[in-house]
Amino acid sequence: MAGSGVRKDKKEAAKRYLRSAELGYTASMNTCGELYYNGFGVKTSANTALEFWEKGASLGNIDCLTTLGCWYRDGVVLGGRHSKPVDFTRALGYMERAMKLVLASLSPALVNVFRSSEGRTEAILSDTSIINTYSLACHHLARMYESGRGVTINHEKAVSIYVIGAALGDAMCQFAMGNALVRGRGTRLDPEAADAWFAKVVVHSGCPEPLRNMAMVARAQLAPHLAQKSRHDRAR
Repeated sequence: MAGSGVRKDKKEAAKRYLRSAELGYTASMNTCGELYYNGFGVKTSANTALEFWEKGASLGNIDCLTTLGCWYRDGVVLGGRHSKPVDFTRALGYMERAMKLVLASLSPALVNVFRSSEGRTEAILSDTSIINTYSLACHHLARMYESGRGVTINHEKAVSIYVIGAALGDAMCQFAMGNALVRGRGTRLDPEAADAWFAKVVVHSGCPEPLRNMAMVARAQLAPHLAQKSRHDRAR
């Protein structure tokens, strides 16, 4: 699609993805959904996009499940070119299924390490696309529990999901963890651990600039408290 090393040809690229989807590759089903939703190389069709995403979701593709969850949660997806009625029950169902697949792919021991890492665990998965898939699934489900959109607000559950996405390297989840720890919301009050998560956001290579700036401000606000604590600890 990007035309790296070859002439860009959206229609030809679309044909290849469609063929791959026909052969049963769920990642291509997700891509075909995006192609039809946005009209890249094919005629725009939200219904056809939905068919591809639903097919991929039925076969356990996490990206398809997350995309459908966002669509039913917000009524729009991928920039909002098409809309559909909000259905929080269906949104939660898709996102919970995505999260179950994420947890099933990670060992219980690794999940426990993530949840007790206090901002020190680094992502250990080498496949960037897998990390992105997993962390986005975490972010969107955690946001539902944090905001109470379609579910009862549950900050503890939100944090238990955010920390997995954060440990996998998602900047939005890392920032959310910093916020939770600095406020003691859904977890303990721990400014030092909060600062560790904010620090990761600041140096994150793929972090949107507005989010990076917010993390820098958060660290600046924490700095006097952490300096005072450090002086106190040294005086002991």
